Amino acid sequence: MIEREANLTWFKTLPENNLVIEGEWWSEDDPAASVSIDKDIATSMNLSLGDRLNFTAGGTNFEATVSSFREVQWESFAPNFFFILSPSLGKDLPQSFITSLNIPTDSNIADDFISRFPTVTSVDLEAALGQIRSVVNSASLAVQAIFILSLFAGILTLVAAIFSSVDQRKKETAVIHTMGATRSKIFATVAAEFLGLGVLSGLTAVLAAMIFSGFLSTQIFELSYTPNLPIFFVGFAVGVSSIAIAGMLAVRQAIYSPAILTLRNY
Repeated sequence: MIEREANLTWFKTLPENNLVIEGEWWSEDDPAASVSIDKDIATSMNLSLGDRLNFTAGGTNFEATVSSFREVQWESFAPNFFFILSPSLGKDLPQSFITSLNIPTDSNIADDFISRFPTVTSVDLEAALGQIRSVVNSASLAVQAIFILSLFAGILTLVAAIFSSVDQRKKETAVIHTMGATRSKIFATVAAEFLGLGVLSGLTAVLAAMIFSGFLSTQIFELSYTPNLPIFFVGFAVGVSSIAIAGMLAVRQAIYSPAILTLRNY
């Protein structure tokens, strides 16, 4: 901000979407040369109440005393300013005026108006908003893609761990079978084990992916984060079914093979 020009304005009363958090707003008939500053800019410039700033506007040099710091709702898309001057300063400076109009997209009023008044500058906010929506949607899709990748990475890691213990599972199943347990009971026990493991793993994967996505959304992309519940439920269901199916496939051969043949291999 210090290295570039900034737009100045002046107001008698505090504008909407602004909140004075330190200092006081001036009265309408206050003759003091004052300036109210956005709190973030004030912090970056290491300013304090009572500091005096030098400004140059329209070839005019003047001083203003910092009288207040403001919190500005920039996301409101209303005209907001880093620096607001008191009326005693602003009303005597060269001025430009801004306003907004809601014009249908198929209307030529804006073009006709500009052709009649060539000194007027027109800004198509719809095009700007469309570009902002595109950026936000792309960032949201990126967060969702990262969530899905994180979820499936966790599921694949656990599935790989299950298949890496296939030999041990076969041996345990064969021993239990030789001790008199029926195949149906072994199958039910193993199914319950892997179903429970799938539930815990699915919850863990979904929560971890949700936290990671929320961190990226709020801290990296600086977007508000709203959990996508359908994706969470689908991810949880995929996690549970994947773990359960992988576990059953890993021990299926041991359950339905003669125990003596399995034990001979160990």
